Amino acid sequence: MRILKCLDGLGRTVFFRSISTDESQITLDLSNLIPAVYYIQIESTDNTVTLPFVKM
Repeated sequence: MRILKCLDGLGRTVFFRSISTDESQITLDLSNLIPAVYYIQIESTDNTVTLPFVKM
């Protein structure tokens, strides 16, 4: 099981959800976010990956 988080520019969690290990693609509804810089963070038991994105 993995955890996906969306963080705002201050590092606060905007939303999160669990991702099963067999999911290779997911769709996120970002329509409720205001324009800003955010970060997608995916946590697994042995690794964490954080990637920035800009909501226009």
